[in-house]
Amino acid sequence: MVVSWPHNRCTALSVPETVLRYSRHSSLTDGRMDLASSEEQADGSFFAGRLREPRVASMALRCLSRVVGERYWSADEERDRRLGMLDPVVTSDRGRLRFEGFSGCRSAYARVDLLPAGLEVVDQRFGTTNVDFNPPLRDALARVMPDDALSLNVDSGSLALAHGDEVFVEKKVELPVSWLRGLASIPLVEAEAEPVASVEGAGIARWFRQIPRTGNDRQSHWVDPRQHGRITSRPVEGGLEIASVKRLLILHELISHASRLSIARDVHSGGTVWRLDGPGLRFTLALSSRSWRGFSGEGRSLTDLAGTADADLEVAIEGGDETLIDPDSLGRLHDLPLPAVRASLASLASQGKLGFDAAEGRWYRRRIPAAEALSAGEPNRLRQARKWLETGAIDDFSRDGSACRARVTGVNGAAFLVTFDRSGDGRCTCPWFTRFGLSRGPCSHLLALDLLRKSRP
Repeated sequence: MVVSWPHNRCTALSVPETVLRYSRHSSLTDGRMDLASSEEQADGSFFAGRLREPRVASMALRCLSRVVGERYWSADEERDRRLGMLDPVVTSDRGRLRFEGFSGCRSAYARVDLLPAGLEVVDQRFGTTNVDFNPPLRDALARVMPDDALSLNVDSGSLALAHGDEVFVEKKVELPVSWLRGLASIPLVEAEAEPVASVEGAGIARWFRQIPRTGNDRQSHWVDPRQHGRITSRPVEGGLEIASVKRLLILHELISHASRLSIARDVHSGGTVWRLDGPGLRFTLALSSRSWRGFSGEGRSLTDLAGTADADLEVAIEGGDETLIDPDSLGRLHDLPLPAVRASLASLASQGKLGFDAAEGRWYRRRIPAAEALSAGEPNRLRQARKWLETGAIDDFSRDGSACRARVTGVNGAAFLVTFDRSGDGRCTCPWFTRFGLSRGPCSHLLALDLLRKSRP
C-alpha cells in the first residue's frame, strides 16, 4: 500500500520522524487510516532509521525479493498457487537489520544484513516480524538513486519505507510451515559450511561472467579452487559441485558493488553458501544440493539436540542483550562444557530463535513469528532413537576407545549394524543411511547408539 504525503508535511518533519509517527500511531484497515493508541503500538515498533547507502541497499532488497519470488523447481499448479508468496522475515538488533527468506521451492535461501556502517539509527531494539514485499514497494526500491533519502520503520505488524514524499507500508503475513522449518535449519548449514574460495575486487565480475545462462536445471557444474574458482561442466577432484548453477544469476545486479565474494561448501548435504560483501551490507545466498531439494527437514540439529541442553542457559540467551553470540565465550561465562552450549544453541535454533552469521562466526538472536509450530515436541527421528533405548532394541554393544558398535533390532525384526569409528564418523546398514548417508542428518539408529555411548563412560 502506498501513502502519499503532502510535500510541505515532509519538509516540516524529517522523513524518519514521519514514518515513525505514521507507524506507531496509526493502522491501515480496508484502505482507511484508523487511529491506534500509542499504548497499543508502543511495544510493537523496534526500528526506525535511514539507510546510508540507499542505492546499494535497495538493490540488495530487490535481489532478495527476486529470490523469494523464484520457483526453481515446482509443478505448474504449485507455482501458480505460490506466486504471491513474497514475505521476508525482518530482524532488528543492536545496529543491524536483517532481511531473509526462501525461494518458493525452498532450494535457495537469501539474507540481507544491513550493518552499522550502512544504517543511521533513530530508534532501535530487538524484534522480528515478516512482511509482504508487494510490487509497489519493489518498484519504489528500483527507483532509488545514490543521493536519495531512504528511511525504514519496522514494527511487530508492518514495515514502512519512505522514499521522497511517499511512504510504502507492507503488512505482516502468515508464514508457511515449510519456511519455518527451513529458517530453523539454515543456521546449522551456515555454521558448518567450510570455506572453499574467495574472489575480490574486479575479479568478482570476471568470475560471474563464467556462469552459463542456458542449460538443463539438473545439470551440475564444478568450481575448481585450484584455478581461482574456474567453473567447468566436468567433475574436478576436490571441486565444488553446483547443481542448477543458474540460481547464482540472481546476484548479477549486486556484483558491481561487491568488494568480496566468499564461497563455502556444506560437506554434509552438498549445498553451497555464497556471500557478497558490499558497502554497509552483506548478501548471503545458500543453495541446496539440487534445485528440487529444499532446506526444510535437513535434520542437521539432531545430533546436538540429542545432547543435554542447559535450560538456564537457553533462558539467559533469549533474555540477553548480546548482538552476536560466541559459543566458547558463552561456555566460559556460564562455566559449561562446549557440548552443553552447542546443544542449547541447537535447541534454540531449531525453535527459530537463533540465526548464524558466518562472516562474524557467531550466532545472533532471532524470533521467527509463529515459531511455536517448531517446538511441538522432539523431532521424529530423535523420539524414535529414545524409543530404541527404552525398549532394549540395542544389543551387542562394544567399545574400543572412541570407536563403538551395536546392533539395533526394529519392531519388524530387521536388525541393523551401527558403528562409530575413531574419528567419530557413523555408519548404519539401514535403508535410510544407504539412501541418504548423513546428508539429511543421522538416522534414528545412529542417534540411538550416540545416546547410548554418551551414557556409558
